[in-house]
Amino acid sequence: MADHHFRMAIRGGTCPRCEQHVVQALTHAGASEATASFRHGEARFRYDPNADLRRLVEAVKELSYRPGVVEEVGLSGSRDQRVA
Repeated sequence: MADHHFRMAIRGGTCPRCEQHVVQALTHAGASEATASFRHGEARFRYDPNADLRRLVEAVKELSYRPGVVEEVGLSGSRDQRVA
C-alpha cells in the first residue's frame, strides 16, 4: 500500500535547527519526505497509514517538543481526516 500524506502539529520549535531535529526524528522513526516549520508549528511527511503513528509522536516527544494532532492531508494540503 502506498504511503499517505500527514500533518503533525508541533509546539516548542523556535529555529531552523529545531526543524532539522524534527525532520531527523521523523525520518528515523519511519517517515519519508519529512519537512518541518517552526513558524507554522507543524511537520508534514509521508507514512504508511497502516503503521502506528504513535511511533512518530513519541520520536518528537523524545526531543522535548510537544506534538499535537496528526491529520491525514490530501495532496492539495487539505485535511482529509483526523488520525491521532
